[in-house]
Amino acid sequence: MKKTKIVLIFMATFLLFVNSSMAQIQDSGELKKISLKRLENKLEIHIEVDKLLNYKSFPLYNPNRLVIDLYQVKKFSCDSLIEVIDFEIKAIRIGIFQPDVTRVVFDLAKKPPSYKIQESSKGLIAVFWFGEEKKPEKRLVPKLPREIIEQEEAAEEEEKMTFSIGAKGGFYFMHASRFQDIYGKSSLFTGVETVFKFPLRKKEYIGISLGFKFISDKGLISYEKSKLEITPVSLSALYLRQYSIFFPYAGFGIDYYNYSENSPETFDEPLYSSKTWGFNIQAGTYIYLTSSLSLNLFIKYQSAQLEENNRNLNLGGNVYGLALAYHFKIKI
Repeated sequence: MKKTKIVLIFMATFLLFVNSSMAQIQDSGELKKISLKRLENKLEIHIEVDKLLNYKSFPLYNPNRLVIDLYQVKKFSCDSLIEVIDFEIKAIRIGIFQPDVTRVVFDLAKKPPSYKIQESSKGLIAVFWFGEEKKPEKRLVPKLPREIIEQEEAAEEEEKMTFSIGAKGGFYFMHASRFQDIYGKSSLFTGVETVFKFPLRKKEYIGISLGFKFISDKGLISYEKSKLEITPVSLSALYLRQYSIFFPYAGFGIDYYNYSENSPETFDEPLYSSKTWGFNIQAGTYIYLTSSLSLNLFIKYQSAQLEENNRNLNLGGNVYGLALAYHFKIKI
């Protein structure tokens, strides 16, 4: 009965976080379309956004670029690369810079044209022309100090590794029928996990995770006072792909188990402990609540064979878990 209540609480927490994340997506804007309009002496590039709340534009150099960050615009439905080759504009690139920021980058020639950014009923218009350079018109946010612009330049120029650390918990459904007979079909676990995530290509990453789980349970029968403790330490390789605020992933790895069981004194061996190796296969998704905080929902299959009293015993199980992770950006 106690485990049933815990399962219900776990499911309610999961639904609450999912509903919160979906609400964030619904409230966010979407970059719908980018179109070009050539006039006699200038080029207009129309950026259509259904909900433009805020934006920021700034130049980058070596090579020359113009960047427009659209805040609270978490997805785009237009092409991610548009070739221009006109008015010294080589191409326009679109991507998700942060979970809540869509970035539009104009690749410019060595002698870039003058430009200005102005608002329209459908979003923004970037106007380019040749001649005396003009400063961008007023924007929704104040002009940023040079130090902030330099930080943005560094973010654009350098690839970054992400280091994550999080606390996790959930249910461990053990494979071995002997464990199920004594401790029930599932046991609670807690643990900690760290992940190093490296950029592979646009919106794709590879990761290395290191973590451990602590599983502890007592016998269900009143006269069966056995106590079980299993501590798997896992090292895994991951592949991740970004879709707006979601980062689904899949991976595999190896596990090192510490196992001990205290049995009633009437047993021949009241205390039994051992160590063994195993493997795991896992899948899940990060749901970014902010740019540095995310919720991780995951499932994992673990297997580890151990010989106990001349018979094989599987210490592994099916894992269903929930984690809260904090992310740090590290320059590489």
